[in-house]
Amino acid sequence: MATIKTMKIATIIARVLLGLVFFVFGLNKFLNFIHMPPLSGEAGAFFGALYATHYLYVIATCEVIGGLLLLLGRYVPLGFKKWQHDVVSPTAPSQP
Repeated sequence: MATIKTMKIATIIARVLLGLVFFVFGLNKFLNFIHMPPLSGEAGAFFGALYATHYLYVIATCEVIGGLLLLLGRYVPLGFKKWQHDVVSPTAPSQP
C-alpha cells in the first residue's frame, strides 16, 4: 500500500519537473531570459535555419503548451505525446 502511494507521489514529481522544464525552456525561446553563447558548426547552422524559417517558434509553442498541460495535470497523455514527439524522436514521424 505504501509503495503505491510512493509511486503516485514520484509520478507527480516527475510530471511537474518535466512540465516545468518544457514550460521554462519553451518560454526562453520567445523571451530569451537565459542567455546562451552562439552555437557554431552544424548545430549553429541547424538552429539558424529553424530561426530563419520561424519553425523555432512552432517548436517553442508546442513546448509551452505541452509543459502547461503537464503542470496543470490536464490531458497528461497529450503532454507526454508532445514530449515523445519533441524529445525522443524529433526527426522521425510520430506514431499514431
